[in-house]
Amino acid sequence: MNVLVLGVSGMIGRTMFIVLSQESDWQVSGSILSKVYEGTALGNVFADIDLINSYHLVKLFNKAKPDVVINFTGLSKHFPDLCDASIVIGYFQRIACYSK
Repeated sequence: MNVLVLGVSGMIGRTMFIVLSQESDWQVSGSILSKVYEGTALGNVFADIDLINSYHLVKLFNKAKPDVVINFTGLSKHFPDLCDASIVIGYFQRIACYSK
């Protein structure tokens, strides 16, 4: 299955990108708005994607060919309980266990 995660430069998007990438039978791609991501190498990440620009979206979808799109764009800094990424990882790992 091809999964496209939008917003992998953010805390939640990056965490989910890493968790989903651990699924051996999934091809996981991500997108970021900036031209360069100054973090740990994430693998198949499409840079300089402005989701408001329809041309960028069409280009992204044509390259990634996703079966599933998960959107993590936006701000999450106003949720102080999410300051620890392990909370998010644990939550989604539980969901993955129930879905199998």
